[in-house]
Amino acid sequence: MRALVCRGYGDPEQLQVEDVEIPVPKEEQVLIKVIAAGVSYVDSMMIRDLHQNKHPVPFVPGTELTGRVVAAHPGSRFAEGDRVAALVWDGGHAEYAVANENEVFALPEGLDPVTVAACLSVYLTSGLALRHRAGLQQGEMLLVLGAAGGTGLAAVDIGHALGARVLAAASNPEKLALADQRGAEWLINYHREDLKEALRRTTPDGIDVVFDPVAGPLFEAANGALAWNGRYLIVGFTGGMIPQFAANRLLVKNRSALGFSIRHYIRNDNDKLQSEAQHLFTGLLNSRLHPHVSAAGNLHEAPGMIRRILDRKATGKMVVVV
Repeated sequence: MRALVCRGYGDPEQLQVEDVEIPVPKEEQVLIKVIAAGVSYVDSMMIRDLHQNKHPVPFVPGTELTGRVVAAHPGSRFAEGDRVAALVWDGGHAEYAVANENEVFALPEGLDPVTVAACLSVYLTSGLALRHRAGLQQGEMLLVLGAAGGTGLAAVDIGHALGARVLAAASNPEKLALADQRGAEWLINYHREDLKEALRRTTPDGIDVVFDPVAGPLFEAANGALAWNGRYLIVGFTGGMIPQFAANRLLVKNRSALGFSIRHYIRNDNDKLQSEAQHLFTGLLNSRLHPHVSAAGNLHEAPGMIRRILDRKATGKMVVVV
């Protein structure tokens, strides 16, 4: 089969499309003929050996995909030919991939597999984080940092669908326009205005939930804007900074600092993961959710997509069509 292979850690330009063996599924795994696979920030970290989940070389990047089941273990809930979406540890940027059955989701008819492959991980991440970790409620104020990236734009979309009042913060008008189209009520260009002053002017009573996939220099202003019983969701560190929370500032207003990892739901709370996938598919079918797929290409074009992510030129999600 053809696959995009990382044989040495480094920049995306060193990735090559090669012929490799089709993977063999182990017990409790399914083999999937890939239709499409998302390209994400995680891929850019994996190939440089900067992600906390380690991937010994050689390996194939790609952590989310759609396709059809080719083989499943006896007693599996899936059968040959089933349309599925799946999260995978790696291996998605290939013609075939194996996935653990508890990370595979039946894909309803009527859903575009390319769109689902592009948005699967970010919408599951944002949905679980907002719905279950932060307990976002209708009418609450939600601030999304990095609001035009994959998880950020998904958080804007899901937050609006849940009935929250969404403030989107991004670095330029083009990115903010994407958040506006997905229901953000307030748009903050943090390259043109001070975030602290913008939040004070916009939400004098404070923010109920901060969704932060960046953890960069905006952390202090966003954290300081939390309301009574406010919740600060740490979803990632694309800004390269590890934020430090002062315990006294959490205490005085009954605030919470919340870490989020989708691996928890994969390993320890799989029912919620499966349920969130159904929320995603239903939202796509009834057009309440609106993923932004900014680019689609073949395996040979995947390194260029990863480069766009590293250069911070990507919006929403990109996808490889196999």
